[in-house]
Amino acid sequence: MIKIFNFSPLKIIFILAFIVYITASLRTMVQVPFYDFDEAHRAENAKRMKEYKSFLVPLTGSSFDRVEHLKIPFKDNPDFYLYYHLERPPLTYILMIISTTIFGNYEWTYRLPSFLLGMTIFAAFLFFAKKEDKNNIFAIALGFFVIFTSSDLWLSSQYAQMDTGITLFLFLSLLSLIYYCSFRKTFWLFLSGIFLGLSVLSKLQPVVIFVFPVLGLLIFKKLNLKELLKLIGGFLLIFLPWLFYLIFRFGI
Repeated sequence: MIKIFNFSPLKIIFILAFIVYITASLRTMVQVPFYDFDEAHRAENAKRMKEYKSFLVPLTGSSFDRVEHLKIPFKDNPDFYLYYHLERPPLTYILMIISTTIFGNYEWTYRLPSFLLGMTIFAAFLFFAKKEDKNNIFAIALGFFVIFTSSDLWLSSQYAQMDTGITLFLFLSLLSLIYYCSFRKTFWLFLSGIFLGLSVLSKLQPVVIFVFPVLGLLIFKKLNLKELLKLIGGFLLIFLPWLFYLIFRFGI
């Protein structure tokens, strides 16, 4: 059977479409200034975290969700305060800090991590789809088309916010879990837990949706309690260091 990337016309269409996709995304990232409150707020958080060397806990002067005993004086004006936000996971901000440290303090450098995470979603889908059933060309092409035409992914990959990170890592966690159920290799089960942990460190609340496919697998006996513990072990490997840091640093 002809493979998708050996079929030249289809390959050309994919390449041209992807070039347009990437070019339009980069153009938006560079030319369009921050105009969404959340995007500007996330970038400001990352900037303050870097300035105050608070790399594992977001730091902001926002008037929302302030905790009085978690405030520190603002360097430029001690009459004002910044506040630690323990409820906000740090991974997206850490990636922004790395990006701005390497490429400089520009609006597009705060957006770059979201773009790279978004492009990784395409690569992840193709990787797992070809491992699962590389001969099902129609399914691979249809799946890629669905991701390619997702307006949510298109927009989130161009802006400095947290959604693209949790989308990628939850996607990887689910794909790893599906692959484990197909081939029963423990590595993929443990890896699913690791990606789930990275999802939590990206954005906490939406991770609850992962509970439902796991419950389904338990009900239909595709997953047993021993296997579930291995998945949880991978998750805790990522999540516990951050939790312990919060406990020892802030006494929660």
